Amino acid sequence: MNKEKMDNKDINLKHGYIFLTSILLVLFAISLSVEIYLKGGFDSVIDAVETQISEGTNDSNEAEPTIELVSLKDGYKTKESSITVVAKTEKQNTAWINGQEVAVNEEGIFELQIDLIIGTNEVLIEVENSNDASKSLAFSIIREEEEKEETKQEDKQEQPKTEIPKVEPKPETPKPVTPTEPIQPEPNPITGLKLSCSITNTQPLVGQSVSLDCSIKDQNNNPVNGATGNATMNWQSGQASYNFPSSSSGSTRISFTVPEGNIGSISGVVRISKDGLTVTSNFSIIVK
Repeated sequence: MNKEKMDNKDINLKHGYIFLTSILLVLFAISLSVEIYLKGGFDSVIDAVETQISEGTNDSNEAEPTIELVSLKDGYKTKESSITVVAKTEKQNTAWINGQEVAVNEEGIFELQIDLIIGTNEVLIEVENSNDASKSLAFSIIREEEEKEETKQEDKQEQPKTEIPKVEPKPETPKPVTPTEPIQPEPNPITGLKLSCSITNTQPLVGQSVSLDCSIKDQNNNPVNGATGNATMNWQSGQASYNFPSSSSGSTRISFTVPEGNIGSISGVVRISKDGLTVTSNFSIIVK
């Protein structure tokens, strides 16, 4: 009887161990399934986020760069001989003003001081990002002539009059009158020169002709004849000089052709001389 009870107790313990082992195996299987499910879900979310970030970066890099004028606007008028052009773009971009590369700071600001000629001055701003996407902005600045200041007349002080006693003149023998030629007034000497130039075809193509018309006046705004000079062009293919004919009625003109190997902003300077005096004026063209 006791042996039979012991056998039943052993059987019950074995059944208990088997039942407990089965429960642990089920719990382990459920835990493993949940872990696999969660890991797969997190990996999907991470992949989706990385994909969106990558696409956003590509879209940002491939987007067209921007240009914003900070200090000026198209058609700005001034009487100064030079002015500073300030613009803004993305800080990682490369920028040029009139063909000259300028540095872009951490805020995306870049600037360049340019010389102005009398009349319309064309300015070209270009930017490019790391993916070779580029953008340009062209505008004009107008330099006006300075108004001539009116000379002030000095007050004339009246000198006190001194009475001179009258003396009766002695009769004289009349002398024959010899006719004399009228005295011609001497021309006023030239003490200063004023130069203003205008350009036809400020945005030519390679091979096209460009004309430069210049007006020369003296300190009294009178036309100056016989003035000579030249224009020097800083071509990208090399510097070249063009001589002006002697001025007539205060005007002179030259024409030249845009040589091969030039594009963008090209600067030049005009020098005119007369009676030991020289005046200069800077100008530029934009070759398309």
